[in-house]
Parts: sequence; C-alpha cells; structure tokens
Amino acid sequence: AVGLLCLSLSLFWLQMATEAASHISGGSESTTVALLEQLTEVFGKLKSHTEASLQLQSGIQWEDIKVHFLNLEKSYRSKCDELEEKQKALEEQKAGGRRLIAEKEADLSAKERASVNKLQELKDAAVSTLAEVRKKYNVELSEILDANGSKDKKVLLRS
Repeated sequence: AVGLLCLSLSLFWLQMATEAASHISGGSESTTVALLEQLTEVFGKLKSHTEASLQLQSGIQWEDIKVHFLNLEKSYRSKCDELEEKQKALEEQKAGGRRLIAEKEADLSAKERASVNKLQELKDAAVSTLAEVRKKYNVELSEILDANGSKDKKVLLRS
C-alpha cells in the first residue's frame, strides 16, 4: 500500500512537472488546481485502504502534501517570472546594441562619402593645376615623365 502511494505520488509529481513546463510555454493556471483535485482523489482512495499503514509509517498528512505542491507551484511561477524579466532585459540590450551598430554604420558611411568627395575634389584640383601649369609654361607631358614612365621626376618650371 505504501509502495502504491509512492508510485501515485511519483506519477503525480511527473504530471506536475509536465504541467509546469506547459505553463512556462503558455499553459493555464487551472491545471494545478485540477492536478490537486486528482491527487486528492487518489490520496483519499489510498488513505481509505491503507490508513493504518500510513499512520504507522510516517504520519503523512494531506495538508502537508498540498502545501508542498502549492509551494512548488509558487516557486515555479516565481522562477518563470524571473526568467521572463531576464529575457525581456536581454531583448532590450540586443535592440540597443542593434541601434548603436546602425548609428555607427551610418556615421562611418557618411564619413566615407565625405572622404571620397574630398579626395575627388583634390584630384580635380590637382589635374586642373597641372593643366594650367602645362599651358602657362608650355610643358609637355613627356617632359614631366622620365623615360621609364616615373612620375617622381621633378619638373623645373621655365619662366
């Protein structure tokens, strides 16, 4: 009879754990009440058959079991709420990180465009200046470049 009680309590515990997992993923609160009612029924049947044996073995009282499982449910709910809060905080951090990355990428892109534009302006100015110098001093391109095609040769300006 005590073995049957232990087996029934084990099955109940397994069902409670399954229902708790279901609750975490969106189950209803009434499942605990329903499970407690089922356990009450099973416990009542076992108690009527083995009342003397139970009193001799350990003196288990229904209220002790009920309080224990209600405390377990409260603990599960507390842990679930805590995990949901942590998950929400993590999602907020991730969103903040994504916003920061997007801002940095936009800033970098703007700086890159500004640098490319400035470089193009400098190139255009250099080409324009070279064209003016060539025209003003009548310098040929071949005179600027040496025989190997090097641009390092300095051009002596003629006045």
